[in-house]
Amino acid sequence: MKKNSKPNGHPNGKGAAKAAPEYSIREGAHVGKKAQKLIPIMKRLAAEGRGTSEELVRECQSPKSPGHDCFEWDDTLASQRWRIHQAAGYWSSLRVLIEKPDGDSVKAPAFVSVRVNKQQRFVDVEDAAENPDWREQMLEQAKQELASFKRRYDALRSVAGMKPLFSAIETALTAKVMSGSKRRPATAA
Repeated sequence: MKKNSKPNGHPNGKGAAKAAPEYSIREGAHVGKKAQKLIPIMKRLAAEGRGTSEELVRECQSPKSPGHDCFEWDDTLASQRWRIHQAAGYWSSLRVLIEKPDGDSVKAPAFVSVRVNKQQRFVDVEDAAENPDWREQMLEQAKQELASFKRRYDALRSVAGMKPLFSAIETALTAKVMSGSKRRPATAA
Protein backbone atom coordinates (compact mmCIF):
# COMPACT_ATOMS: atom_id res chain seq x y z
CA MET A 1 0.00 0.00 0.00
CA LYS A 2 1.31 3.46 -0.88
CA LYS A 3 2.34 5.80 1.90
CA ASN A 4 -0.48 8.31 1.13
CA SER A 5 -3.22 5.74 0.34
CA LYS A 6 -6.44 5.68 2.32
CA PRO A 7 -8.69 2.71 3.14
CA ASN A 8 -10.67 1.23 0.24
CA GLY A 9 -8.20 2.63 -2.29
CA HIS A 10 -10.03 5.94 -2.56
CA PRO A 11 -8.00 9.13 -1.94
CA ASN A 12 -10.36 10.36 0.79
CA GLY A 13 -10.94 6.87 2.22
CA LYS A 14 -14.73 7.02 1.71
CA GLY A 15 -15.20 3.85 -0.30
CA ALA A 16 -14.86 2.86 -3.92
CA ALA A 17 -13.81 5.50 -6.41
CA LYS A 18 -16.68 7.15 -8.28
CA ALA A 19 -16.81 7.55 -12.03
CA ALA A 20 -14.70 10.48 -13.19
CA PRO A 21 -16.82 13.65 -13.20
CA GLU A 22 -17.22 15.69 -16.36
CA TYR A 23 -15.74 19.19 -16.04
CA SER A 24 -16.80 22.29 -17.93
CA ILE A 25 -16.39 26.04 -17.71
CA ARG A 26 -19.19 27.83 -15.83
CA GLU A 27 -21.80 29.42 -18.06
CA GLY A 28 -21.23 33.16 -18.23
CA ALA A 29 -17.59 32.91 -17.11
CA HIS A 30 -15.30 35.45 -18.74
CA VAL A 31 -12.36 33.08 -19.20
CA GLY A 32 -13.07 31.82 -22.71
CA LYS A 33 -13.13 28.31 -24.16
CA LYS A 34 -9.35 28.02 -24.11
CA ALA A 35 -9.64 27.64 -20.33
CA GLN A 36 -10.66 24.01 -21.02
CA LYS A 37 -6.92 23.38 -21.43
CA LEU A 38 -6.44 24.23 -17.75
CA ILE A 39 -8.79 21.54 -16.41
CA PRO A 40 -6.27 18.66 -16.33
CA ILE A 41 -3.60 20.95 -14.87
CA MET A 42 -5.99 22.23 -12.17
CA LYS A 43 -7.13 18.69 -11.31
CA ARG A 44 -3.51 17.54 -10.96
CA LEU A 45 -2.48 20.54 -8.85
CA ALA A 46 -5.48 20.05 -6.54
CA ALA A 47 -4.72 16.33 -6.19
CA GLU A 48 -1.11 17.18 -5.31
CA GLY A 49 -2.23 19.66 -2.63
CA ARG A 50 -0.99 22.58 -4.74
CA GLY A 51 -4.39 23.97 -5.74
CA THR A 52 -3.56 27.69 -5.62
CA SER A 53 -3.69 30.43 -8.24
CA GLU A 54 0.05 31.01 -7.78
CA GLU A 55 0.77 27.35 -8.55
CA LEU A 56 -1.47 27.44 -11.63
CA VAL A 57 0.40 30.47 -12.99
CA ARG A 58 3.76 28.86 -12.17
CA GLU A 59 2.68 25.65 -13.92
CA CYS A 60 1.67 27.54 -17.08
CA GLN A 61 4.71 29.84 -17.34
CA SER A 62 6.58 27.55 -19.72
CA PRO A 63 5.63 28.18 -23.35
CA LYS A 64 5.45 24.38 -23.64
CA SER A 65 2.62 24.20 -21.09
CA PRO A 66 -0.81 23.52 -22.65
CA GLY A 67 -2.21 26.32 -20.48
CA HIS A 68 0.42 28.92 -21.40
CA ASP A 69 -1.80 30.88 -23.81
CA CYS A 70 -4.56 31.17 -21.18
CA PHE A 71 -2.50 33.89 -19.46
CA GLU A 72 -1.14 37.28 -20.48
CA TRP A 73 2.67 37.07 -20.33
CA ASP A 74 3.43 40.61 -21.52
CA ASP A 75 4.11 42.19 -18.11
CA THR A 76 3.30 45.72 -19.26
CA LEU A 77 -0.08 44.68 -20.62
CA ALA A 78 -0.78 42.34 -17.68
CA SER A 79 -0.01 45.04 -15.12
CA GLN A 80 -2.28 47.54 -16.89
CA ARG A 81 -5.09 44.97 -17.00
CA TRP A 82 -4.55 44.23 -13.29
CA ARG A 83 -4.83 47.94 -12.43
CA ILE A 84 -8.07 48.12 -14.45
CA HIS A 85 -9.33 45.06 -12.55
CA GLN A 86 -8.39 46.75 -9.25
CA ALA A 87 -10.18 49.95 -10.31
CA ALA A 88 -13.35 47.98 -11.08
CA GLY A 89 -13.10 46.53 -7.58
CA TYR A 90 -12.97 50.03 -6.10
CA TRP A 91 -16.01 51.12 -8.12
CA SER A 92 -17.88 48.00 -7.01
CA SER A 93 -16.92 48.22 -3.34
CA LEU A 94 -18.21 51.73 -2.59
CA ARG A 95 -21.55 51.74 -0.76
CA VAL A 96 -24.14 54.42 -0.08
CA LEU A 97 -26.81 54.48 2.62
CA ILE A 98 -30.27 54.39 1.01
CA GLU A 99 -33.35 55.34 3.01
CA LYS A 100 -36.26 53.06 2.17
CA PRO A 101 -39.87 54.30 2.06
CA ASP A 102 -40.56 52.66 5.45
CA GLY A 103 -37.82 54.78 7.05
CA ASP A 104 -35.27 51.98 7.40
CA SER A 105 -31.91 52.32 5.70
CA VAL A 106 -29.83 49.88 3.73
CA LYS A 107 -26.32 50.05 2.29
CA ALA A 108 -26.34 49.63 -1.48
CA PRO A 109 -23.75 49.90 -4.24
CA ALA A 110 -23.01 53.58 -4.87
CA PHE A 111 -22.21 52.88 -8.53
CA VAL A 112 -23.50 50.25 -10.93
CA SER A 113 -22.09 49.04 -14.22
CA VAL A 114 -24.28 49.75 -17.24
CA ARG A 115 -23.81 49.82 -21.00
CA VAL A 116 -23.65 53.37 -22.42
CA ASN A 117 -23.03 53.93 -26.14
CA LYS A 118 -21.76 50.34 -26.56
CA GLN A 119 -19.30 50.75 -23.67
CA GLN A 120 -19.56 49.39 -20.13
CA ARG A 121 -19.20 52.11 -17.47
CA PHE A 122 -20.06 52.86 -13.87
CA VAL A 123 -22.83 55.34 -13.09
CA ASP A 124 -24.36 56.61 -9.86
CA VAL A 125 -27.00 54.15 -8.63
CA GLU A 126 -29.63 56.89 -8.29
CA ASP A 127 -29.01 58.07 -11.86
CA ALA A 128 -29.29 54.46 -12.99
CA ALA A 129 -32.57 54.00 -11.09
CA GLU A 130 -34.06 57.09 -12.78
CA ASN A 131 -32.94 56.18 -16.31
CA PRO A 132 -35.36 53.58 -17.77
CA ASP A 133 -32.69 51.88 -19.91
CA TRP A 134 -30.16 51.68 -17.08
CA ARG A 135 -32.84 50.58 -14.61
CA GLU A 136 -33.77 47.76 -17.01
CA GLN A 137 -30.09 46.80 -17.29
CA MET A 138 -29.78 46.69 -13.48
CA LEU A 139 -32.88 44.52 -13.26
CA GLU A 140 -31.60 42.19 -15.99
CA GLN A 141 -28.24 41.89 -14.23
CA ALA A 142 -30.03 41.11 -10.95
CA LYS A 143 -32.07 38.41 -12.72
CA GLN A 144 -28.90 36.92 -14.22
CA GLU A 145 -27.20 36.93 -10.81
CA LEU A 146 -30.24 35.24 -9.28
CA ALA A 147 -30.23 32.59 -12.01
CA SER A 148 -26.52 32.06 -11.42
CA PHE A 149 -27.12 31.76 -7.69
CA LYS A 150 -29.90 29.26 -8.32
CA ARG A 151 -27.63 27.14 -10.55
CA ARG A 152 -24.80 27.23 -8.01
CA TYR A 153 -26.96 26.39 -5.05
CA ASP A 154 -29.53 24.18 -6.77
CA ALA A 155 -29.20 21.55 -4.04
CA LEU A 156 -30.22 24.11 -1.41
CA ARG A 157 -33.49 24.82 -3.19
CA SER A 158 -34.71 21.31 -2.44
CA VAL A 159 -34.04 21.75 1.28
CA ALA A 160 -37.21 22.45 3.28
CA GLY A 161 -37.82 26.16 3.59
CA MET A 162 -35.50 27.28 0.79
CA LYS A 163 -37.92 27.14 -2.17
CA PRO A 164 -40.08 30.00 -0.80
CA LEU A 165 -36.97 32.15 -0.31
CA PHE A 166 -35.87 31.71 -3.93
CA SER A 167 -39.43 32.32 -5.14
CA ALA A 168 -39.77 35.51 -3.07
CA ILE A 169 -36.49 36.90 -4.39
CA GLU A 170 -37.41 36.05 -7.97
CA THR A 171 -40.89 37.59 -7.58
CA ALA A 172 -39.45 40.79 -6.14
CA LEU A 173 -37.01 41.12 -9.03
CA THR A 174 -39.59 40.29 -11.67
CA ALA A 175 -42.04 42.81 -10.22
CA LYS A 176 -39.34 45.46 -10.70
CA VAL A 177 -39.44 46.47 -7.06
CA MET A 178 -37.46 49.67 -7.20
CA SER A 179 -39.48 52.19 -5.26
CA GLY A 180 -38.42 55.79 -4.78
CA SER A 181 -35.90 56.33 -2.04
CA LYS A 182 -33.83 59.08 -0.49
CA ARG A 183 -30.06 58.79 -0.49
CA ARG A 184 -27.70 59.63 2.38
CA PRO A 185 -23.92 59.27 2.43
CA ALA A 186 -22.84 55.94 3.89
CA THR A 187 -20.95 55.96 7.12
CA ALA A 188 -17.79 53.91 7.44
CA ALA A 189 -18.54 50.42 8.65
